Amino acid sequence: MKARLLKGVRAELHAAHESGLTWFAMWAELRAEGYPGAYQNFCRAASRLVKEYRTQSPKRSEALPPPPGEKEVNPAVVHRDSRTTESKEKPLWQRQREEIMARLDREAEQNREREARLSRPKKFVMTPFVGRSEE
Repeated sequence: MKARLLKGVRAELHAAHESGLTWFAMWAELRAEGYPGAYQNFCRAASRLVKEYRTQSPKRSEALPPPPGEKEVNPAVVHRDSRTTESKEKPLWQRQREEIMARLDREAEQNREREARLSRPKKFVMTPFVGRSEE
């Protein structure tokens, strides 16, 4: 039962582990929800499942394919010529993606500036040393 439960959440385990969550934190949450397994057994099973998930998952390419409806271009067939690429307009999906990324960059920069304005500089206040009083 325990192994079947972990196999069912294999993708979630992989995503949580890749995001930096520790096995102990994941086990503690599962334990709170009623998972009956011991920590050592969970670690062993989860690491094996995540390792299998990595080997079975297909490699993702960096470039996203165009959305359906757009003409696909085979890069092996296209001859790159600077005169033709400069005059050719980018597809709509690519322009939209670039606009969204530019907007997100602007918002991130605004957030960084706002945080810098709102954060107060930490000041170290030196307390005077009071030694043992000799009477």
